[in-house]
Amino acid sequence: MSCGELDLCVYFHMPGVFDVGDGEKIIMELERFGDVDVVVSGPLTRTAVIDSGVEARVIDGKWSSWAMEHKNEYDVLFSVTHTETPDKSLAECWYITGKTEGIPLISIETNSRVLACWSDRVRKFALTLAKELDFELVDTPDYGPVCWEEDGRTHKKILAVTPGEYVLINGLIVGEALDSDVVVVEENGEIVELKNVDTKEHGLEKLGPTNINEAKVVSTKTFRRQIERKGRVEVEKKNLVGFLDHRAMDVHQMAEKGVCCCITIGDDTTAVAGDILNRYNIPIIGITDGDPDRILENPEHHPDTEILEVKKDDLVGEKIKKELFNGKQTKKMTREQALQKTLEITGKNKQATQPT
Repeated sequence: MSCGELDLCVYFHMPGVFDVGDGEKIIMELERFGDVDVVVSGPLTRTAVIDSGVEARVIDGKWSSWAMEHKNEYDVLFSVTHTETPDKSLAECWYITGKTEGIPLISIETNSRVLACWSDRVRKFALTLAKELDFELVDTPDYGPVCWEEDGRTHKKILAVTPGEYVLINGLIVGEALDSDVVVVEENGEIVELKNVDTKEHGLEKLGPTNINEAKVVSTKTFRRQIERKGRVEVEKKNLVGFLDHRAMDVHQMAEKGVCCCITIGDDTTAVAGDILNRYNIPIIGITDGDPDRILENPEHHPDTEILEVKKDDLVGEKIKKELFNGKQTKKMTREQALQKTLEITGKNKQATQPT
């Protein structure tokens, strides 16, 4: 492969690589070799590119599926991370290459300063890039079988887990890893067991029917570090209020609908969604019950944000969804109307407080 004008695709996994400034550096280095398309997914990484000012293509679903679908459009695809060890990057790329042959993939881990080549087709370029970046070119691992059937149940091992990390399935926290050997067990579309995980039953209840082979399962110690720079996004707002019930994954899509306010259910959903919506100049009405996992440090909310602490945010959320939103995700009304109705439903009257 010539290292001249190449078509390159770079996927950034999690926001850490941008928060330390490595995202922009990697893009600049790769632009020396050709045209670079930046791809991200997930609410926090999408927020990180907003904060950094980088233009990116946002994809839904799993990066592995997208990469397999678009592999023939690029000379080289990259998976870039900034984590405590290179294991997560290697595990993700191993999974992708195991699903399809011939994908021209290179993984880059900026914290450990390692690079791995997953296709002989791009090995020469990988050697050149490792030298240019002054990164170590490491061998690619083989993790062996990670999915199997046993007693009518599907078992899936989650790779590169560190004890103490949060375990997430489709964006919902379902527990905390107690060991590096974490296995998710599914039976008839339901997650029935999480091995070596301090399970959060509340998270499992929110999952609903789940095909573990199609689900996005990850583990992470922190979601986003404290950052100084924060971007802003202009959207045209309507008299429309959104509803996010333990579902911060959908926060950007909600903002793009032009909501003037959003009611959020759950401590961590309120923290994450409120912080992100602040970039769109959108306040929230947060319903919490004081049991946060604290997945985001020091969130910053819009000045007009109101927080209502209740005994059980799940029960209140169901009531708001039914009585105020009629089971839907948005409703035409003003922020003031939404706040008044929420105060009536929760019985809080004028006890709403602004976040500190």
